[in-house]
Amino acid sequence: MQAQTIPQHHWPLCEQLIISAIKIIGQLGVEDEAARGIVQEQAELLHAGLGQLLTRKQYQVAALRATRIVDELVALETDHQMSFLALLAQAAFQYVQPGTLEDVASNLAATLLTTPLSVAILEGPDKPLPTPKQPEPLTRRDKMLLFVLGFIGSSLSSGVPLHPVVLAQLRQVRQFFADQQEQASRLSQRHQEALEAALQGFQEPFPAEVPLTHHWHHLTCAALVPTLSEYRSDQPSALVDSVILRALDARMGLAQAATVTLH
Repeated sequence: MQAQTIPQHHWPLCEQLIISAIKIIGQLGVEDEAARGIVQEQAELLHAGLGQLLTRKQYQVAALRATRIVDELVALETDHQMSFLALLAQAAFQYVQPGTLEDVASNLAATLLTTPLSVAILEGPDKPLPTPKQPEPLTRRDKMLLFVLGFIGSSLSSGVPLHPVVLAQLRQVRQFFADQQEQASRLSQRHQEALEAALQGFQEPFPAEVPLTHHWHHLTCAALVPTLSEYRSDQPSALVDSVILRALDARMGLAQAATVTLH
């Protein structure tokens, strides 16, 4: 696949596909009828959307690269959900950057290989691609999550201090999720325990031998993964929103500490 920037008119489609992939990842390991329904619905949207985004040749390359990605994850015995979330965070950061169509498409296709449509993905170039379905428009909540994902993805290549414009955006996003958290139903005992487990890493000092932004990236992915099964586009989740708020507070705390040190 020739490296190229994804045309701007395809950016909304990329956002739709990333949200579909996030919903798939959230249901991995959940064994019930509702989870299977979500996976099937979102996988069909993602599959059809890739067919709309890519040429037949690009689709074939993306499927092969996705297979290699999954094979590497299996060989490394990594946490697949966490690895897929990290890949999607990169995709959310990269789809507007030069030369990233191949990476974004491969990361999305890798998520699809976890679904019952995996065979269809690999056979895609030899069969007519599915007719794209009309997805639901992204909600403001979806767009805010995309910003958070993109920020997570950018953290591996950014320094600790934050540009004032980015810091202002983070504060706006944080306020959105704080408002959402206030509207959410109270956590059950099970969810409260899950939240405490997810946030445990943020209670400990960051190791000096690891770049701060890399450690924050790892902690945030690890904390978000077990909560994503609760993510819904149209309603707050005290579990998801609490993790996002803690992660953003931790990152802004690092930035503030770095600014004080610089001065």
